[in-house]
Amino acid sequence: MKSTINYQELYAPDTSGQTWVRRAYHGSTVTGNYVYIDGGEVAVGSSSSENPDQIVPMNQTLSIDLTQAWNVSSAPIKVVPKPSECPTFNSPRLWYDSKNKDIYSFGGELSMRVEWDSPELSVWKLIPDGSGNGSWIQNTTSRDPPFSTGLTRPVGGGTVWTDDFAFYLGGYSSGGTSAETKGATAAFPDPGLITYNMNNGTWSNNTAPLTQNGTSEWSGVQFAAGLGSEGLMVTWGGDTSNAIPYNVGDSPRQMSNITIYDPSSQLWYHQNATGDRIPSTRELFCSVAVSEEGSGSTEIFMYGGYNGTMGPDAGDFDQIWILTLPAFHWLTFSQGSSARIGHTCEVVGDRQMLSIGGLDASNTDTAGEWAGPDNTYSSLAIYDMTKLAWNNTYDPNIGPYKRPDEINQFYQQNGPYPAIWTQPELEAVVKNNSSSKNNSPSSPSPVPPPSSKNNTAAEIGGALGGIALLALLLTLALFFIRRRSKAARASHGLQHPNASIRSLNTGSALGSYAPVKDMVKEQRRSDTLETPYDKARLSDPPQAYELMSGPGRYEMSTPQESSHEMGFDEAPMELPARERVGR
Repeated sequence: MKSTINYQELYAPDTSGQTWVRRAYHGSTVTGNYVYIDGGEVAVGSSSSENPDQIVPMNQTLSIDLTQAWNVSSAPIKVVPKPSECPTFNSPRLWYDSKNKDIYSFGGELSMRVEWDSPELSVWKLIPDGSGNGSWIQNTTSRDPPFSTGLTRPVGGGTVWTDDFAFYLGGYSSGGTSAETKGATAAFPDPGLITYNMNNGTWSNNTAPLTQNGTSEWSGVQFAAGLGSEGLMVTWGGDTSNAIPYNVGDSPRQMSNITIYDPSSQLWYHQNATGDRIPSTRELFCSVAVSEEGSGSTEIFMYGGYNGTMGPDAGDFDQIWILTLPAFHWLTFSQGSSARIGHTCEVVGDRQMLSIGGLDASNTDTAGEWAGPDNTYSSLAIYDMTKLAWNNTYDPNIGPYKRPDEINQFYQQNGPYPAIWTQPELEAVVKNNSSSKNNSPSSPSPVPPPSSKNNTAAEIGGALGGIALLALLLTLALFFIRRRSKAARASHGLQHPNASIRSLNTGSALGSYAPVKDMVKEQRRSDTLETPYDKARLSDPPQAYELMSGPGRYEMSTPQESSHEMGFDEAPMELPARERVGR
């Protein structure tokens, strides 16, 4: 069986249907005139069989020309060769540096369908040539930040990039993410928000208090550039794991719980989304964000997903959902052609969403979601976000995005903002109120000095305040003594993953979790790890590690309570000043 597939041999000579193809778990990004697609897996079958003949990693980068019109049956696809030393991953995240015209590939996991030979920790970048081709070069090695300062290669994190920064939220480490964890039997959550500064090439790494654990896997992340002083990062859905090991779908996050990160202040907020219907919990979906100029709103279009249910009960995963901001309201109008998972989506031609790849979660065939030919040629589909309709043709001259009439009608009837702000402080941030920039929303308002006419009252108040302060100091002293005692007793074990969110506010993306490489020991075979790539595994996984135990080792215990999503009445968390990784 081949270990890779030559895309040119596969597609170019044969459009007769004698072979069929599915692809999934890739990464994609738009550079302006081209869509680039990299990584993931490809399934190939014959017309005589519903089951795939082989499922293998895709070791070539593809590009699609966006300057000309095309039908999905004849998309102008180019192949960009990759050097043999450039790794091919499932679910890599591609960031486009619009100033330097480079594409960075960060994170990812080796396919379980080939023998694992984990490459060193590194970040590669593709230098496009302006015509759909390009050259891959290694940008950082394991001796450079962020890896030299303790971070590992994650997979399953949510990501979004702007002109200046790229954000990677959460994710996890597994046996296929790095040499240090090669073959691990469990997936270890990687809490935190990793930020890459495209202007100076530096990395930062902060706590992400989405939940009590600070974890997030397979969530949606988009950037609303028109909200706040410098735009706001918005995240929703996915999992918020409360245990080690992490398995997909164990701790789904409610889709009404929207988390907002303000990069200008490094503060996090939560808002409860409304809607006549709220999407069911899910991960492995795709999303894009668009905004009509002058409308004051941003629409996030979400398609597909997976919640652990396959077959006819796959739910509403063939529908297009829209989260419109700043109303924080869910709407849905149209359906897709399949309940798709493991795909990516990109904005092309201003108002069109290009769906790339994906598997069919509604398929109950023996080969599961990989079975049968994709119902879109080349695994491509086009959605017009103004007309709210699918079609097979890409039009580069279709015109700018216009907010759909249905959303205009909603705003006319309900106004631009939520009827109730879950956290009132967020209202000023969204509306870019200048007062919100000078005072932390979680800080109390300053108390004015007492008037000279009330000196006696002030003295009495001062005395009472002194007594209260003394009591507070005694309470704090007892607290820290007990905390130190507890820390001493737990010094030989891993801190409980359900530790308070405030205890994770350390500026480290690892939070209270130990480094993943310290959690693995010796090889043994295992079939216990569940990842998105396990469902149609054609062969046993490679060797795997087991966790250490005993004195001085990291010991795992089963959490006694479920993951805590930050309550809607809790104050926003203020993070420490942004710092370089490993500082």
